[in-house]
Amino acid sequence: MSPIEIFGFISFWFILIRLTIWAFIPLWRHLRPINSIWRPSANNWAIVTGGTDGIGLAYCQHLASIGYPLLIISRNYDKLVTVKDQLKQQFGIKCPPIRILAFDFSINDIDGSHYRTIEDEIQQLRPGRVDVLINNVGVSFANADYFTVIAHRSPDLMSKMINVNVVSALMMTRMVWNEMLEQNRGIILNIGSQSALNPIPLLALYSATKAFVDYFTHTLVIESRDHSGVIVQSVLPGFVATKMSHLRPSFNVPTADVFVRSAMSRVGRSNRTFGYWWHTIIGIVYEFFNHTLGSDFNSRLAFNILHSYRVKYYRYKKIRDLYNDPIIDQ
Repeated sequence: MSPIEIFGFISFWFILIRLTIWAFIPLWRHLRPINSIWRPSANNWAIVTGGTDGIGLAYCQHLASIGYPLLIISRNYDKLVTVKDQLKQQFGIKCPPIRILAFDFSINDIDGSHYRTIEDEIQQLRPGRVDVLINNVGVSFANADYFTVIAHRSPDLMSKMINVNVVSALMMTRMVWNEMLEQNRGIILNIGSQSALNPIPLLALYSATKAFVDYFTHTLVIESRDHSGVIVQSVLPGFVATKMSHLRPSFNVPTADVFVRSAMSRVGRSNRTFGYWWHTIIGIVYEFFNHTLGSDFNSRLAFNILHSYRVKYYRYKKIRDLYNDPIIDQ
């Protein structure tokens, strides 16, 4: 065999083996048997941030259905009351206790003084404890755009996104982490996005915040490996039909209810999950390209797709492009 043929032979089998591994591991994680990790009781509470819409609301519904008392934290008090009433009506006399707390996660409060409101509320759960924390609250952009445009048009949105998407997960985890480790029991789910897998141009800050939470989750997994009863998982959904996404349900875009039901079945199977079967396939493809073609391939592909969406959005809304994109002017 010539050197070129040898190189081609080795490259073929390398790619085939890597593809097989990336396909097999998620399948094994999904199929392997595990003991029940959900342990609802009168003293085991679940906290859900951003629990009045979309994925957060679906988590509230499913956790309540298996008997978890809930502390739902979100910005809009009226929505919280509505969700509480809906859950009580849905589950009737079987509805577990539900507490609500109106809290604005967008306020800049890295020192934690603003979060004392939540700490005080957690103390009110005694003699109960926090068994489940769903760090779900998050904000995104109305449309994909260049960072310079976002910084010019919505300078406040940058700090808001960091506070809601990043600081909230840090502060909420801090409140429950030590007790979970001491008792060797607890579940923390950090809801991210598949945009955490690669740098996503035109969603620069959003993808960066999701990548931060994903990395943060992985460090907690390693730090807590001597505490087998503590589960920390990064949940990276693709497109889900919610008010934030403005998408219609389809086989590859599940409703929030379908997604959460699937994602909850995967808790304890791996430290990172895409939650839904189609999202898992897309995630495997992304990661395979990352390891064979490099992460720039996915980033450039995402840029081309989002740029075309940006052009359509500007034309539809008839918004003046501050930076005179030549495509917009055609």
